[in-house]
Amino acid sequence: MRNTKALPPIFKVPSTTLGLILILFFFYILRFFLPLSFVDEIYRGMVFYPPLYAPEQLKPYYYISAFTRFFTYAFLHNDLMHVFINSFFMLAFGSLLNQRLGSLRFILITFIGAFMGALFHLIAYGYAGAPLIGASAMVSAQMGAVCRFAFQRSYSANARAHAPLLKIVDFLQWQPASIFVVFWLLSNSMFAFLSMMPIAWQAHIGGFVSGFLLIGLIDTIHLHKTK
Repeated sequence: MRNTKALPPIFKVPSTTLGLILILFFFYILRFFLPLSFVDEIYRGMVFYPPLYAPEQLKPYYYISAFTRFFTYAFLHNDLMHVFINSFFMLAFGSLLNQRLGSLRFILITFIGAFMGALFHLIAYGYAGAPLIGASAMVSAQMGAVCRFAFQRSYSANARAHAPLLKIVDFLQWQPASIFVVFWLLSNSMFAFLSMMPIAWQAHIGGFVSGFLLIGLIDTIHLHKTK
């Protein structure tokens, strides 16, 4: 019999995390089984498109769609590599966060991350911004939340999902966590300036900041001061 208790957290994939990943792949694969015109209509109704939020464009009958786009864009991806990378990091960070928070609070952080990612994108580029798609803001929110508790070496890999949450002040003084955040910010900046494809780094930061802060409000494990 397989001993699942010995597996590290990254291989213990909660059903909610797995379900989100499958949804990402579902919307990507959908384009290969439906008429192109129909797929185009689906994307048009789900993508986050800043020009649609200009005052002259925002009509009362459009309010619901304008709100849902802050979340639905996250389930769309450009290509297989795009959806694969986001799924890989969601598998790693989302699984750990899901184990700690349970399904409801995990979904809350993830979807608020998507919302804040779109909001940061809109603020950064205004109504002239390019369309935004991809789950990167969701994944960034999961990363931001996980880094508040997962870098404590006094806890084993199997116990880190339930390690006490670091206070923000202590987090900034905790070298492994600080190095991770600096590396994450620099890598986002590097890809934004060097990549041939546009990288919505503002959306990444919006998601990361929201997850980093929000977990302190909804986490049930007591804050811990690292010495």
